[in-house]
Amino acid sequence: MSARLLSTVAALAAMAALTACGQTTRTTDTSAGPVAPNPAPIQTEQLLGPMGSYETYVYRHLATLRPQLATLQQDLAANNASAAKRDWQKARISWLQIGQDDQQYGAFGNLGGAIDGLAAGLKGGAHSAAFTGFHRVEYDLYTSHNLHAAQADTAKLRSLVSQMTPQTVTKDLALTPKSLDTWVLRCHEILEDALRDSLSRNDDYGSHMELASVSADVTATREMLSVLGPLIQPRMPGLLSTAARQLRTIDARIKAAHGGTAARERLNASVSAALETLAPVSEVIQITNANT
Repeated sequence: MSARLLSTVAALAAMAALTACGQTTRTTDTSAGPVAPNPAPIQTEQLLGPMGSYETYVYRHLATLRPQLATLQQDLAANNASAAKRDWQKARISWLQIGQDDQQYGAFGNLGGAIDGLAAGLKGGAHSAAFTGFHRVEYDLYTSHNLHAAQADTAKLRSLVSQMTPQTVTKDLALTPKSLDTWVLRCHEILEDALRDSLSRNDDYGSHMELASVSADVTATREMLSVLGPLIQPRMPGLLSTAARQLRTIDARIKAAHGGTAARERLNASVSAALETLAPVSEVIQITNANT
């Protein structure tokens, strides 16, 4: 059995285990501490500070990402494939540190999906005109080895990223029930995407950088827990410390994951454990009086 297939089987097994325990995670898993009895609902005003902090975090990473994409465009124009691959990897990490955004649980709606979407489900797959963004450029660079296509697709990616202005980010991260619920879910869903897509290599179009991707996802998860921590702590004492310990374990196991199948399985198990801990976040943060 190939290493890629073994990795996929291990990730699917971890997801199956997570699904099987999903009905009991919030009531029987006490590692993160019990939920405070009748936790006080959170007023939308209490999320102004956390949301503002997260928006600042997004802008900071976008300010890093944009010149990285410009450098990628320049190296593609110079037909420097090896430099372009390094450029793409750096830009990809900058984007992932904002948090995986596959549109389903992303913060940026259709735009996030266009920037970070997969070819799966599209008519024509990787050849579909609807397949855009980071993974389209990855396919050009690593699978089809078509630098001309990569130039055009990078130009499209830069155009998409340029649309992430303060106005559009504020609109997507609005204080509405749908937007708030989606945003809070990211405490859990960023790592779930890492397990489902990156560790299974379902989102690999040739770069084989799934371990670096998961490391960036951990960074994004830490940021979400940091900005929401003051609201989580009184409602579920112990969750933040448990999650912090589990994220450190993931970091360590990412470093060890080059050691073979057993090491990758331990990494998958660590991500699954963190997902169990993070699952109640959206439940304990009960939002009321959000503007519709």
